[in-house]
Amino acid sequence: MGVGRWVMYVNVVFAVPALIGALLLLAKPVITKEPQLAIPGIVVVSAALFAVVYGFAHVESTSWTNPVALGSMIVGAALLGPPACTTRTRASPRS
Repeated sequence: MGVGRWVMYVNVVFAVPALIGALLLLAKPVITKEPQLAIPGIVVVSAALFAVVYGFAHVESTSWTNPVALGSMIVGAALLGPPACTTRTRASPRS
């Protein structure tokens, strides 16, 4: 066993009490009805994140001033705006 491997076991000191505390103290939610997915929101947010990630990936092979890279990051940021605003102003994201 390598000299530095034992350092990773330090995490056990924190993880075990956290797991025990979570099991004992966190309340189990009562589900009254089956949750439904907001498909339009999923599609818009997925497209936005794809555009942002594509923009950053495109910057690697071109430059920050490349129109495709900038355009995809701007479109991604613009697509993330409406779902963020509606989620922030509603009591429940599904309402």
